[in-house]
Amino acid sequence: MWGDITLAIATSVGEAICVNLINKKKSDNLKAKLGVVVSSELEAFADTSLDCREFYQLVKSSAFTDLLKNMYCSTQEDSGVTSHLKAINIYIRKTCPKVNELDSKRFVQAVERIYEHHLKAIISGNSELSALFQAITITNKRLANEIKLEEEKNFNKYINYLREKGEEIKDSEIAKYHELCKSEYGFIRFTGISGAENKPAQDINSFYVKNTFSCYYTNEFHNEFIDDDYDDDNPETIKLEDLFRISNKVVIIGAAGLGKSTTLNYIFCNYESLYDSSSLKIKINLKEYATEINDNNKDLLWCIASEFCKRINRTKWSFEEIESQLTKYLELGKCLVILDALDEIPTQPRREKVRDTITIFCNLFYLNRYIITTREVGYLKNGFDNSFFHLRINNFDIGQIEQYSKKWFSYNYQNGNTEEFWNDFNKEVERAKCDELIRNPIVLVLALNIFDIEKNLPNRRVEFYKKCIETFLVIREDRKVAVVLSEKTKNILHMDSVVPRIAHYLQSHLEQDADYKLNHEQLKKSVYDAIEINDELNWGEAVNSYLSYLINRTELIIEKDEDIYDFAHKTFYEYFLAVYYSKEYTVEQLIELLNKWIGDSNNDELARLIIEVVIQKDDQNQHDSIIRYLLSNLNPDSTEMSFNAFEKFQIVSGLYSDNMLKPKFHYDYHEAILLNPKLIDRSPLLFTYGRKKYPYDSKLLAQLFYEQAINNNNLPRFAADLWFLSAEFCLDVISLSDNECVKNMLQLFEIVRFPASQNSYVQECTRLIDYFLSSELKTTLETPLVYISLICVSAYARLKIDCDKLLNYKFASNSMFFEFSYGFTNKLFSLASKSKYYFLLTFIILTVCCNNETRDFIRYLKEKYRHQKKNYLALEWLNECLLSNTLEDRIAILDKNGVYIPEQIDLYRDLFCKFDEQNKHLRKMGIQGNKNNLG
Repeated sequence: MWGDITLAIATSVGEAICVNLINKKKSDNLKAKLGVVVSSELEAFADTSLDCREFYQLVKSSAFTDLLKNMYCSTQEDSGVTSHLKAINIYIRKTCPKVNELDSKRFVQAVERIYEHHLKAIISGNSELSALFQAITITNKRLANEIKLEEEKNFNKYINYLREKGEEIKDSEIAKYHELCKSEYGFIRFTGISGAENKPAQDINSFYVKNTFSCYYTNEFHNEFIDDDYDDDNPETIKLEDLFRISNKVVIIGAAGLGKSTTLNYIFCNYESLYDSSSLKIKINLKEYATEINDNNKDLLWCIASEFCKRINRTKWSFEEIESQLTKYLELGKCLVILDALDEIPTQPRREKVRDTITIFCNLFYLNRYIITTREVGYLKNGFDNSFFHLRINNFDIGQIEQYSKKWFSYNYQNGNTEEFWNDFNKEVERAKCDELIRNPIVLVLALNIFDIEKNLPNRRVEFYKKCIETFLVIREDRKVAVVLSEKTKNILHMDSVVPRIAHYLQSHLEQDADYKLNHEQLKKSVYDAIEINDELNWGEAVNSYLSYLINRTELIIEKDEDIYDFAHKTFYEYFLAVYYSKEYTVEQLIELLNKWIGDSNNDELARLIIEVVIQKDDQNQHDSIIRYLLSNLNPDSTEMSFNAFEKFQIVSGLYSDNMLKPKFHYDYHEAILLNPKLIDRSPLLFTYGRKKYPYDSKLLAQLFYEQAINNNNLPRFAADLWFLSAEFCLDVISLSDNECVKNMLQLFEIVRFPASQNSYVQECTRLIDYFLSSELKTTLETPLVYISLICVSAYARLKIDCDKLLNYKFASNSMFFEFSYGFTNKLFSLASKSKYYFLLTFIILTVCCNNETRDFIRYLKEKYRHQKKNYLALEWLNECLLSNTLEDRIAILDKNGVYIPEQIDLYRDLFCKFDEQNKHLRKMGIQGNKNNLG
């Protein structure tokens, strides 16, 4: 019996560290090795209480494998180990009551010892196994303490559910549940100022146009699984069918109106055919459960069970029994969990709590598939760690636009000429030059409706909203005379402030109560408030008629549940709010709102719409004040842009690209780019006919560069423009001036960007090094990009460099080192391990050119290159120094390793002080800066 037990444990240990997922030959060898390790470590238990059938059944179960995997994750991350050890012990004691408690504790200690003494070496010694194990065990560090407490509570709850026996949910019952869900998710209705007029909903399978996706960002493990033809510049990077090809945890990120929720509905209804898989499918609107998670500390299992109970009447089971049954499906990895609209949770702290709850759940039930959706703006503040695969939903391309347009026309005109309509519509799109705008599906719907009635199109997004609303609220009914409305009702209908005030009425109540629901009586009250009349006797019929028209004819507001009303689309709700604020608020009040909302995932779209409505109205004082506010907040004198400032730049650059920025502001806009070109580096670029389109006039920017950098003899201040801005800009600069330093900088930067070709340019590299260390030494010492580039070129081309000349740098703290490749990092540390001068240059770069991120960068490098310690001795020495407390101790460490230059004591002192100031600064910001952060 004990032989069978040790074999079962060895199998579970192997699965827990992913041995079964690698090459079969390697896998078989490692399994044999694990069998020997486990047998030798556990032979002392052969004649103890563990040697029984109950314990054998326990260690054979998948639940035991999961327990091991979670414990090893915690062991590796150095967090939550105690809670997992305790949980395993409790599980053994409850499942196997005959097992002696002391034997159980000793066994758990032995399992931990197996990892510490054997598995670490096995994992690290196999790169394929290490990558797989890392992918499973990646955990966001900032969650460690919260997970430790929260996971312990949930962990014990879940393992108790796994232990329980009981009647299982039948496949027929799950099928009924899925059919009920499909009756809600399986249809598309053209609600919301579309003129739907209660037409029958369309089957999602016949109407949906499949979205495509691009990588939002990936970690190194994910990158290994992306084919070479998967190109970030290709708008069709990843197809819907490939959603789970790389990871089982997917975050779909996209702007308003791109069809995230519709895509989720399509996936829910077609999951089996899309992914050749059968699962229990649960779709949750996170906004609906945010209060329970935040205020009542509910976990995600409770939310899943609640959603399940809504559609299945299980009177014979308690809620806890349903939770227990669902846990068994989750434990076997037989679920698809869809979590919609993280961005719609009202505040950032609440979004973070929901995110943490999801992360904990996904870590525990990692075998299932998960999809989470959110808007892009502000996501990084609430983002999941890199164990989740992040995808950006793409705009429609011309093929998708045509496909959707023809479906829409056929839906509205069954006997119409589809090709003729498409040709006419496409010609009008070209005339109005709104092809970029209608790549957003919701704007495309507006465009189709406007063209259907007006036969022409506007060329600004906010005009689409305005025109479409006017068309379907008033003009369309006046033309069709589809319903007879009283004069009083028409009077309300023609007041363009009524719906915006309804939107504000809803928002003001939601701000006080996140779970507020708008029923019919409250909706009626919002109309009375909007028209500023309380005379129900004389106006009651008109108000009721208006509401009936609003709900049934325009479907702008719909009944989402029994006596619960809401706007058909969040985008339209936000537009009406924008109209309200632009009319009712002063400029000062608007700026206060914008400052608070720009960059916030829940309100950023509203802030942008307010700006567009203000520009569309073109009240000069309001318009100019808002633009000046945006431009003044770009902080042009700062070396680093704040997240909020970058969002403001994106807004202004969008206005410029769409010809909505007044010419009088063009100079200020381009000056902001000139003073901080990293704004452009972080901005998404437009692609027109396969070419990158930069949101600026390169000639105007070149002229500004010439005036401020060259004429004013201030090239070091503006050198970054030559690095970050387009080749067209650089050519325009050269055409204005034959400045030798500018030309040499461009040549230097070009060689750095293409290091593979440096060996063939040794002569040119030598010339550039001589040039920038002689006649332009002052420029080099004042310009971090030139400074680091020279070191980079010398490292790659294996050219000696006069390090002494580089020690007296003059530039301030910056983050330019992050612009250089990790290949250069390898070379740099290799040289630093052999040369005390290169070591000092490396110390300078990491301290001064990583802008308060030195310790995090060192920690990252230590983890990344932990298996290449011989090449990274300098990193170990530097880390050891920074962990020490006194200058004397630090100098002694450098001296011991032969990288200390006595005559540079003042420079060492200065660099150590800079590093200590960084940590002090971070501690003030609430970030723990101690030895463990560097270790």
